[in-house]
Amino acid sequence: MNVRLFPVLLMLSAMGCDEGASGDDDALVDTAEETDTDTDTDTDTDTDTDTDTDADTDTDTDADTDADTDADTDTDTEPVLDLPEVVGFVWAGNESATTPYAPAAAYAYNAAGGAMSIDHTGNGTYEVSFGGTRFVDPIAFATAYGSEPGNLCHWTDVVGSKVRVRCSNEAGSNTDTPFTLTVIDSGVASDRAVLGFVYANDAGSASYTPQASRSNNAAGGGAITATRSSTGTYAMRFEGLVSGDIENVQITPYNHPNGRCAARVFVGDTVGVSCYNDAGEPADMAYLLAIFGDAPGATAAIVGHAIADDESASSYEPIGAYNEGGSAPVAARTEAGTYSMRFPGMSFNSGAHFQVNSYGEGRACNVVAWAGDTVNITCANASGTPTDSPYAVMVIQD
Repeated sequence: MNVRLFPVLLMLSAMGCDEGASGDDDALVDTAEETDTDTDTDTDTDTDTDTDTDADTDTDTDADTDADTDADTDTDTEPVLDLPEVVGFVWAGNESATTPYAPAAAYAYNAAGGAMSIDHTGNGTYEVSFGGTRFVDPIAFATAYGSEPGNLCHWTDVVGSKVRVRCSNEAGSNTDTPFTLTVIDSGVASDRAVLGFVYANDAGSASYTPQASRSNNAAGGGAITATRSSTGTYAMRFEGLVSGDIENVQITPYNHPNGRCAARVFVGDTVGVSCYNDAGEPADMAYLLAIFGDAPGATAAIVGHAIADDESASSYEPIGAYNEGGSAPVAARTEAGTYSMRFPGMSFNSGAHFQVNSYGEGRACNVVAWAGDTVNITCANASGTPTDSPYAVMVIQD
């Protein structure tokens, strides 16, 4: 099974995540240097005021005013931290651990710099701790990992610095499985980003180039190539990325109401994907894939997100929402398990990407289509029947 071989590959290509801590330290040093400079300016000015004539005093007072204004301006233009960022992620590879364990550093990130741990709290249930993190308005996405057919993972809630995840099998019963988890939040500085994304639009082709207007590999700089080796078994290559660049992935089936896709492996510049129907059988389907990590040149950004928490309401404002377009997102329901999320002021006709995850319940929530400022979503139960469910949606655009 790939999930058993992957830690070996991980050890061969492991890269530490200390860069995040270093980045934070640099920011602190820079701030300290600016403070020192301002203090020196004020000291020199005060000395001049004591010794110079009245004319000089007026001049120096103006200088003080200018210096203070500049200082205030510099403070106000520090990086804004209320925009959504990738503040944490993890590959949880030990699905049946009996004690909490630290995840592999090469595939884990915590913007707060604290220790991380994964606790297997029950059959198919987990708590991922991001030490030192004070979440502001988090939203999370989980994807089953490995080759076990039909497994599905989603986040259930956030308690303190811990994100809870539940995984189920094709019958809807809790089951232990490895998974990847990505956490988005505002108010926290992060040095991880969306490295790229792709819409795998040709489910039956042995090899093809995915639709360019819905794909991005700015960090790698090369071509994106999709391949299919057998029914429901795919690989996606982001040319130019190297071992250790891809640290986390999320996958959502596209226009397949009862489909579910899992990350089979991610090594070097390639992500392996396995897709199944509601019976747990391999099935061909289009899918959406996003990759996260630390590599220069990334141009994609998170431009919107929302948690649709009222699964039976016809129209309402979702919680945990952000929209770069300015106005609040609008969640709508047309019938059981059939939804849309609108982000007023945005246009997703080109360069956009979506990830969707059931929230709190073990449903298969997938993207059906998107156009203009709206994405359409369906959710289904274990038997594939459209079923109402809360869900989370993330919008990425270059």
